[in-house]
Amino acid sequence: MDRNGDLLRTLLEAYRKVTGDQSQPLVVGGCTYARTMENIVAFGPAFPGKNSLEHMPDEFITAEDLKRLKEIYRKALMDILGKEISM
Repeated sequence: MDRNGDLLRTLLEAYRKVTGDQSQPLVVGGCTYARTMENIVAFGPAFPGKNSLEHMPDEFITAEDLKRLKEIYRKALMDILGKEISM
C-alpha cells in the first residue's frame, strides 16, 4: 500500500489525534491476513513503551489501552466514512 495514500494517512491521523504520538508508524514484516487480500492494511494495537504480547502465552491488553484503541478506531472510521478514500 502507498504509505502516502489516503487510507494510511487517515489511519495515522486518527492514531495521532487520539494519542498525541507523532512518531513514525511501525511496519512489521510478519505474515498477517493483510497479505492475502488487496487494498487492506493491518492496523492494530501497539503502543510505544508497551511490551509486545500478541501470540504469546497469556497474551492480554489493558482496559486503558482497549479504550484508547476504541477511540482510535472510532475516529478512523468516522474520517473514512466522511470522505472518499482512494485505494
